[in-house]
Amino acid sequence: MIDTILYILEANLYLALFALFYYFALRKEKNYLANRLVLISSVFLAWTIPGISYLEPLSSILPVIGLESITISPNAIADSPTVLSFSFQDALASVYIAGVLIGSIVFIKRLFAILSILSRNSQNTDSSLKLIETDSVEAWSFFNIVALGKNIPAENRRWIIEHEKVHVNEKHSIDKLIVQLVKIFGWFNPAVYYLDSAFEENHEYRADEVVCRNFSNSITYSQVLVSQSMGGVPANLLSHQFSKKSLLKSRIQMINQTKQTGAIKYLFVIPALALALLMHSCTKDVQTAESISSSTPRATTPSTQNTQDVVFTEVKPIDQSTPEGVYEVVDKMPEFEGGMDGLIKFMSENTVYPKSASKSDESGKVLVSFIIDEAGNVTETQVVNSKSIASIALRNAALETVGKMPAWNPGEQDGKTVKVMMALPIKFQLE
Repeated sequence: MIDTILYILEANLYLALFALFYYFALRKEKNYLANRLVLISSVFLAWTIPGISYLEPLSSILPVIGLESITISPNAIADSPTVLSFSFQDALASVYIAGVLIGSIVFIKRLFAILSILSRNSQNTDSSLKLIETDSVEAWSFFNIVALGKNIPAENRRWIIEHEKVHVNEKHSIDKLIVQLVKIFGWFNPAVYYLDSAFEENHEYRADEVVCRNFSNSITYSQVLVSQSMGGVPANLLSHQFSKKSLLKSRIQMINQTKQTGAIKYLFVIPALALALLMHSCTKDVQTAESISSSTPRATTPSTQNTQDVVFTEVKPIDQSTPEGVYEVVDKMPEFEGGMDGLIKFMSENTVYPKSASKSDESGKVLVSFIIDEAGNVTETQVVNSKSIASIALRNAALETVGKMPAWNPGEQDGKTVKVMMALPIKFQLE
């Protein structure tokens, strides 16, 4: 669960960064198509960057020991006696989930409100549009559906329809749905609400621009906007409202504003993206430092019940650099006392499925590398699969067990004992 929370927080941090960039650099620019692309890319990148894992340095092939993979199930969990507890992490997760549920209910309610209006009103098809009449003075659109109030003056209808055609042709409603979903999962982030308004502004500015260009009469069109704003009622937030009072002033200003030559500002997208990647790199380094222990992991009480489930799965070699003086393949490879059966028994009896991971339904595979020195001791244990989905708790559990291994029979090269790097995949799997 903690990994999910960190992912969401990181994504919303990048949303805030991109929102600040858009607000200060691009919101006054009249290149609306480019602005829309920036907004869409901001949402996509914000939720994608946290999932990026940088590859470990590639220099050689690290052999995976022959037993392949050990799967640990939480049949035996060596923890303190079970007590009811509610941690800060649980409280944080509960509040977040409650917000997501409320946002989802509001979203579904608005969607059904639009469908209800459609079912109650007749439709007239006009090329790509489906026109419906409502018992109000408002005008709005959703995908290719345009709602016109029966009390809208006839002279305004042509302007409204042309305006809504832009929304339909450029599929602005898709943006509306995306940003509403982002609001559900980022309901606590003020930047999400600004991006919602930024999308809406961009859509209306673009539609106004096309209408004014086609009719070459911005004055009359501005008068239509003002007249439609009088006495209207708020429309569903999933739809595009033709004349929203909060946007009226800025729309008229943008209509009458001469086109700016601010193309150079779009180059600032590069440092903004670079900053986000740098921040992600820093957070990744912090998480790695927390999850990778030294060669002497903290001690825990091993499980006394041999009830772990052991299975075999195919595992391919991994890429990882090898320290100087350490071999990867030798004439006689290191061997655990008792062979493969002995290693499986040791891992089964000593690997503990973390209670916190079991409680939050966390599972995943952890690949632990270690060096068998000349005396057969296990040294320099570390997690090497940075792309693993395993949580910090599972990684630490794997490191602790490998660090408790007894001495192996050391590897030999040309008749001499040498250091050999090994790797053990441990799969934590809930039943």
